Amino acid sequence: MNKKALIAFSAFFCAFFPPLCALERSGVLDPAWSKVLSADVTLGPKAARNRLFCVTSDNTLHCLSDSGAFLWSKPLKYGQAELLTVTEEGFIYTVSGTGYVSAFSTDGLFLWALSGRRPPVFSPISGRDGRLFLVYSDSITCVSASGARKWSRVLPVPPAFPPVEDGNGTLLVPAREDILFRMSPFGELLETLRIEPLLSALAAAPDGFVCSFASGLIMRVSTGRPGGTVWTATLDSPCTAVAEADGTVYAFCSDGLLVALNTTDGTVLWSQKTGLSGTPATVRIEEDSVYLWNSDRVVSIARNGSSEFSYILFAPVRNPVLMSGDRLFGSGPDWFLYAYRIQTRITGTKNTRHKAQNYGILNGTVPEALYLNPDPYREQLSFLARVAESIQSGTAGASEVYYARRLAAIVGDRNSHAITQGRAAALLGQLGSFEYRPVLASGTDSVQDTSAMIGLLYGIAAIGYDPDGELLDAVRSISRKAGPEEFAVQIAVCDALYAIVRYTSGRSAEAAGFLARFAASPYPESVRKHAIALLANILN
Repeated sequence: MNKKALIAFSAFFCAFFPPLCALERSGVLDPAWSKVLSADVTLGPKAARNRLFCVTSDNTLHCLSDSGAFLWSKPLKYGQAELLTVTEEGFIYTVSGTGYVSAFSTDGLFLWALSGRRPPVFSPISGRDGRLFLVYSDSITCVSASGARKWSRVLPVPPAFPPVEDGNGTLLVPAREDILFRMSPFGELLETLRIEPLLSALAAAPDGFVCSFASGLIMRVSTGRPGGTVWTATLDSPCTAVAEADGTVYAFCSDGLLVALNTTDGTVLWSQKTGLSGTPATVRIEEDSVYLWNSDRVVSIARNGSSEFSYILFAPVRNPVLMSGDRLFGSGPDWFLYAYRIQTRITGTKNTRHKAQNYGILNGTVPEALYLNPDPYREQLSFLARVAESIQSGTAGASEVYYARRLAAIVGDRNSHAITQGRAAALLGQLGSFEYRPVLASGTDSVQDTSAMIGLLYGIAAIGYDPDGELLDAVRSISRKAGPEEFAVQIAVCDALYAIVRYTSGRSAEAAGFLARFAASPYPESVRKHAIALLANILN
């Protein structure tokens, strides 16, 4: 191999296999691109699905691709936005100073707005099944992804720190007076824990959580076993960020040290200098690396403690956010948005660590005695009316688990009356958890009557979110089963497709294409007009 070829090969090898070429890469990193927005960035940027979202001072919500292309912009209503949340599922939530919560899809479709007397004290918190927690100074309200209120709970002490979900799916709400509330996703106050003063960091861990305090104390707590505290350790300087993954707790200290501790017993495994001392940093774990960054530096530490890279950003940014472990974005002065490519990797060699989780709401049965009622049809009608009233009043709360399990049993029972079967499917969708999608998707096997089909379709429409195409396949199946002339069923099919278009960015084109078929023969005129009206709504 000649010298020129050897140099070229070495450059290629180091670009794609950097851990094998050097212990650490460092230096000043130039922006990969920069974009000028319509005004100064006031919220964000936030990253999701290879897109960036931010709000500017002219109260406009912007969406850009990871390559810097402008995709869409939306002027916001209801007053200047003060809070912004973007979820992994692809929903964007803004909160105005007047208390309005507005929801958008990643395609820029407006979904809904929810009024409030005042704004929450923290950005909306996304739950595991699409539900959203709105934390106010004296209460918590839970709403579904479609904007329906699920429950509200008064807090006896005002919250003092952004809540997180622990490893069991319960909501941890740090409050003033050194109190930590544990609350179920259904609004039940499970436990009030007394903790050390001055909480500095809080993160989920298997079967519980890990937290740290200004004193340097770090604590691992199990909420699924008696006794609670698993271990405590004291670090040389206060910990300002913690994260847990695969049996290791990573604690970032104010002196710039990253410390790895065994999740089981708190043993220190290793520590590594990061160069980030004196300023707060964000910690995120992706595959075999721990990433740390602040406004002017980004660092990567291998899971075994060795340094991978450390870069100073040429133009410091505000609110930096990492995307896929290889790109960092942030806002700058004078209306600028900056992007930095922090490493080059072969597409698909690394993915984020986020795993699909749920609350296990349907992991159980309902008492058999319910099916021994001498008049089951009348009893089921009474039950369905009770569920409908709870949903309408936003008081399902702790009853949601029982409601959902029984509704799912009615939907899947081929012997159910068509009226109760369809009503149960519609109500299950209105309860609003993404965990109910498989029940509705498989409901096509048990429904035969048109009234049951319509109820199932409106249950699907109530959820809308369909990342894997399960619901879209169910809608197709029902449409074929009913036939073109069953106009009431086909109108419900159109409504279900419209909901999938709005709530599922990855399926919107496919669902919209299917919806367009209903605008022509052989469908009845009433179906064609309805499909055309829905398509017009999408385009507008």
